[in-house]
Amino acid sequence: MDRGGDAEALEAELDAVLQNLNELNIVIQSYQNDSEKIFLDKINSYVSQLHRLEDLCATDVSRNTLLPIDTLSILDEGKHPDLHTQKSVQEYAELQSKYRGKATAVKEYRDSLQELLKTEFPELYDEYVKASTEES
Repeated sequence: MDRGGDAEALEAELDAVLQNLNELNIVIQSYQNDSEKIFLDKINSYVSQLHRLEDLCATDVSRNTLLPIDTLSILDEGKHPDLHTQKSVQEYAELQSKYRGKATAVKEYRDSLQELLKTEFPELYDEYVKASTEES
């Protein structure tokens, strides 16, 4: 199987395990005496899925796939990685906007100082422009 196929099979099996765990949770929460067969079937299905998952984890793709420690921490905390990513992107966008505003303010301040330098000290302004162009 190719690397992409292995990764897709691993992802599909993980999704199936999670789905089965959710179903098992529902069976446990609504457990009654007559639901023992359903419970045992779900447990057996879960064990079979874990065996398939173990086999898939022995592939090169799973051994060579790197997961950021942050992602594992997020999963350990019971948070959804996609929601965490969305939150991080929103925070980054807000920071970027904030820094863009600061950069604009600094540019406007620089332009204002240049104008004042040009009007108040024209000879120094000429030297400043000359030095600025030499640096570029």
